[in-house]
Amino acid sequence: MRTQINATILSAGGEYVFKRWLILMTLGLFFFMVIIDGTIVVVAVPTIAQALAVQPSRVNLLLTVYLTTISVCLLFFGQLADQVGRTRLFIHGTYWFLLGSAVAGLGVNLQLVLAARIVQAVGASMTMATSYAIVADVFPPALLGRALGVESIFISLGALAGPGIGGLILSHLPWGFIFLGQFTDWLGVCGD
Repeated sequence: MRTQINATILSAGGEYVFKRWLILMTLGLFFFMVIIDGTIVVVAVPTIAQALAVQPSRVNLLLTVYLTTISVCLLFFGQLADQVGRTRLFIHGTYWFLLGSAVAGLGVNLQLVLAARIVQAVGASMTMATSYAIVADVFPPALLGRALGVESIFISLGALAGPGIGGLILSHLPWGFIFLGQFTDWLGVCGD
């Protein structure tokens, strides 16, 4: 797979450097969104509990289910990526994540939102299991440490920004937008 990705990028000639950094930024932005999705719910628990007429302790399952599903699926998808292709699995992961985001944002009851969070987490684990490997395929060894460091910055920023972004969204929009906002953001990235 590494040879195939490198051949594609090298055939672009002078665009080689630009494309590999564009790939890194795309992977990093998605990682940022996946991590935000793990922390953005924390500030929304009371609002979601009130809107869905359930106990806040039950709404906390939205975070638990998301993180547990990611943890369970990571090893499986890492191995699957070696068989079916990293880029292919990453793209499928983005679709699953976005589908889960859309359904969670439109959720009318806790069970539907929990199911959507599982779908989101499956997609997130597909992207997380493949992202670093794609970076390793695209960057030469001399730049790999720098590229992985840049991607790690996106992860840290996502964890840091999640609660603040969640609070900002909740102060102006209904709770579903904590999920729908990421959906529309990623569609904007894909459209560019």
